[in-house]
Amino acid sequence: SSGINAEWPLRPGSGLVMSHYAHYNLSIMTQVTVQQVFRTFAFLAESCVFAYLGMAIFSFNHNFQPAFIIWSLILCLVGRGLNIGLLSLLANRFRTHKITFQQQFIMWFSGLRGAIAFALALHLPFDSETKHVIVSATLVIVLFTVVCLGGSTTHAIKVWY
Repeated sequence: SSGINAEWPLRPGSGLVMSHYAHYNLSIMTQVTVQQVFRTFAFLAESCVFAYLGMAIFSFNHNFQPAFIIWSLILCLVGRGLNIGLLSLLANRFRTHKITFQQQFIMWFSGLRGAIAFALALHLPFDSETKHVIVSATLVIVLFTVVCLGGSTTHAIKVWY
């Protein structure tokens, strides 16, 4: 055990591939238990993030600049589309099973959420006024993508497939 603990810092990526080996060496009961524990932690973490976002609507001083918010949202959506399109094009050169345009659309439509962007916006080293504008715009974009795009993802999948 101490040998494993001593070597762990030298291999930071070892935890990423550990499930390929460790998961199948556990009993079926332990596999199910571990899976449920991690799903529970993921649900709790996601709930905390959304609770924090919900409280931010009412607890922060906001400065809404509609033009800035609209342009930021448009640029985020265009940037995401370009990233997905170009990276899918690159990936499809090396894949036998290609990423279809429908799959790319669903990745574009359902992928933007922005809780990390909101956390980063809170820690920007700008003056108070600029920070309020950026935090407010980020919050609106996150709420739009969660409520509008996230809420209609199931419908988009039904339409595109």
